[in-house]
Amino acid sequence: MLFTYFKNNLFKELTVLSLWIAAVFWLFDAHQLILILIGLLWLGLIPLQNRRNPYWQNALKHAIAASIPIVLMFVLYHSVLQAWWLADDPGLLQRIAESGIFPHFYQSDVWRAFSASHLTPWVPLSLGIDWHLFGLEPLGFYAHHLLSFTLVLLIAYLVLNLFYSPLVCSLILSLFVASVPCANVAQLIMVRHYLEGLGLSLLAIFAYVKALQSRQHRWAYFGALFYLLATTAKEIYVPLVIILPCLPVGNWKQRWKMLIPFVAVAGSYVVWRAYMLQLSYVLSGYSVLVPQLDWAAVLALPNRIAEVLGWQQTWQGLIILLAVLVYLSIVLTKQRHRLIYILIWLAACLLPIIPVLSILDSRYLFLPYLILCLGVAVSLQFLMDKRWHYIALGLGFSLLAVGIKSVEIGPTVFRQVDLIKQFRTEGQFILKGNAPNALLQNPIGAYWYYESLQWFREQSLKLPQGARACYDVCVCQPQATAQFYQYANIGQLISSTLSEQACGQADADLTVHFKWENGALHWELGPYAEGQYYIAPADRASVSGYLLAIPAKGQHPQALSRPFYFVIKYVSIEGWQTYSPVLKLLPEQEIVIVRWERLTR
Repeated sequence: MLFTYFKNNLFKELTVLSLWIAAVFWLFDAHQLILILIGLLWLGLIPLQNRRNPYWQNALKHAIAASIPIVLMFVLYHSVLQAWWLADDPGLLQRIAESGIFPHFYQSDVWRAFSASHLTPWVPLSLGIDWHLFGLEPLGFYAHHLLSFTLVLLIAYLVLNLFYSPLVCSLILSLFVASVPCANVAQLIMVRHYLEGLGLSLLAIFAYVKALQSRQHRWAYFGALFYLLATTAKEIYVPLVIILPCLPVGNWKQRWKMLIPFVAVAGSYVVWRAYMLQLSYVLSGYSVLVPQLDWAAVLALPNRIAEVLGWQQTWQGLIILLAVLVYLSIVLTKQRHRLIYILIWLAACLLPIIPVLSILDSRYLFLPYLILCLGVAVSLQFLMDKRWHYIALGLGFSLLAVGIKSVEIGPTVFRQVDLIKQFRTEGQFILKGNAPNALLQNPIGAYWYYESLQWFREQSLKLPQGARACYDVCVCQPQATAQFYQYANIGQLISSTLSEQACGQADADLTVHFKWENGALHWELGPYAEGQYYIAPADRASVSGYLLAIPAKGQHPQALSRPFYFVIKYVSIEGWQTYSPVLKLLPEQEIVIVRWERLTR
């Protein structure tokens, strides 16, 4: 009798649903009813996909499967619509307002003023459309952002459904949505190109598969066009040309034949990149400003990745381990012939992020996390094909719980309400505040955030010069009549007084040699072999004192389109410090040299 119950599908459904409901109420404080409804819909998809259905039932099946990850995305991230400008947003918009949209695609000097180390002109295209439509109103930007996310999920479903059942597609995309990388990409306008680049890459994959299935070259040309657009969005999508032949469609001869337009695009991209960034910086990336990845950092990477992904609780780690073991057991015993393809996929996704592993951020794991989800898709589809539907669904539910909990407790921007509020409060003070002789002390953003808001204040809003940001009073050198403001935990800016601050040893030795040549800054600082050097912008009219650690000797690709004022600070290993005076680089010649020395011995 008991055995009959276990074979009964209704009993299995009730068991899985009961466990899911219990987990939802035990683990989560919000969205319980939505999550339970999602579980019910997934259970309802099992009988729909296991038999032939009339047209309307088939359409309903796909509509439900495709809509679940979209609904989950809006449930988790709808609050981003209330945010203001964050991080690099104002700086990107300033460059667009100054130079327009399309020159970033073909004018090397215009692009290198935007970014001298990356080639992502899709950024000014996407944000430039918003700038012309919405101006300085961030709500329209965020609405476009979530609309792009929705379209990418629909395209992803379309592509995944070429290889997996509707239920597996829905599960996998929901796992992808409920992750820290997606949570932060959903919040940050400045990384929209990761999202839209993924959508363009998926369209390229869809067209390539259709070319193989139909044997029509026009699909391959459409795919190459989407691939070309994806390469303008982000460099991580360039290796797509390596991944395409590994798709399990057609024979090798057909795959290589349809790949020719993509190879042509990849070759053209290399030439275009060399022209736009200059040949010597075609692989520049973040250069010396990124710490080198040493063995200690390599050994700490597993813990760092788990921290970035929000896998901070033991039960999360156990479920991830279980999913990995299930996947490995399937691949090593049933699909060993695909190992080489899997390794190529992993290499194509991981190699581009190796240079930034020492400053690992969740957005760098955006694409690798999708590949991880595709590995889960292999496991779930295998279990589904074996008719172990409820085991597969149980594994999917467990991984979804891991993802949603990681979004709740992980380093997600949209849940850092105080941080977002501080950006808004400080930004509006700089953009619209009526305090012309004021200094904003210890602001939360980087100097270019406030510098660009000051530019918009004067150029777009036509307001007089307002407050400026100050990170280090030894660099700012405020006037005696200056008013000081600082953000307080109560969510407001409060008036503050300038405390006495020692500005280091004025007579300590310090040497500064800077040269700008061929689109790059070269420097050599001394005379100390130990300790830390910093560079800080020192433009009195905008912001001052934002300290950026740099090595004693190095170079960095950097456009010099306007005068650059800066101060060098040195901090010894004993703790004493010294500053240079304000130095300046003027863009008057092809080679600009600045030499300054203070030698007392």
